[in-house]
Amino acid sequence: MNNDVCFIINSKNLYVDEYLVELNIPIFFICKDDNNNRYAVICENTSELEYLICQVSINSLYKMLKNELSLYDFIYESIEKWILKSGDTIESDIVEAVQELRFDYYPKKNEYLDLNNVKICNYIKRIENELVEQSIEETYSIELTKMVLETITSFSTVVNESNNRYKISRNSVKQKIPLKLALVGGLY
Repeated sequence: MNNDVCFIINSKNLYVDEYLVELNIPIFFICKDDNNNRYAVICENTSELEYLICQVSINSLYKMLKNELSLYDFIYESIEKWILKSGDTIESDIVEAVQELRFDYYPKKNEYLDLNNVKICNYIKRIENELVEQSIEETYSIELTKMVLETITSFSTVVNESNNRYKISRNSVKQKIPLKLALVGGLY
């Protein structure tokens, strides 16, 4: 991943993760923020340097790279979208949230990114490794949560059992040694 900030979206720094399509300038590439969130970037106007930026999941990125998800669906199903008009500096870029896309410039339905070069294959392997690590972390988190819940449940059972034992012993003491009414009155 490149350490130079490429864009700033909602106070998040975006860094280039991988260039997918380049002509004279990068046309389609993937960025990451400091929290490893992914963003697909499409240059929609090369003369004015206007970009469509879409926050995407790592799963959809992987499916798109493996041609299991069309480019249209990849972009359309993205989490959030922005249009960025490049300024003289990163700070002067104009960023606008997008509610509805104009698909004049974007991929049509059933179009896939069919790149089969070494760079893309290596990127797919890197994404696969991240997905495996993510799966291991999620499994570990689920197992840890189960252990904590089981511990809390068993502790709660022990507390209930000891509370029940206390109530039983307290009640049996009361029943076995009844105080006489006259004696109770004489304690004043």
